[in-house]
Amino acid sequence: MTLILKNKSDDILWFELDNWLFHKNGKTIPHYKQSYWNKQWDEMKLKQAYRSTFSWTLFPETRDARPGESVSGNITLPMQTHPFSLTLNFARGENKKGKMKTVKLNDIYCKGAVQK
Repeated sequence: MTLILKNKSDDILWFELDNWLFHKNGKTIPHYKQSYWNKQWDEMKLKQAYRSTFSWTLFPETRDARPGESVSGNITLPMQTHPFSLTLNFARGENKKGKMKTVKLNDIYCKGAVQK
């Protein structure tokens, strides 16, 4: 899943994947973190050059976004054949002390994979 997010607020927003919830029918959908991929690559004995190239495409697990700043990248999930939702929780402020900002996106689907 490719995300492109832009901070349109007047405050610093923290993009932290652990504070985001991918869900469907009340159940959480796990996302694969960098540690998951490292384990897979260790088992395959994959060269560092290939690991680095893939890693550069991933959405950062934790990143601050200043007002007007965009952040993009891929998040890996198990294949979803039905629409799902994403609840994004953003801490605010320099030290994450501001009021939490929550955005919910519904009916996300993987094009070509959704069963009707």
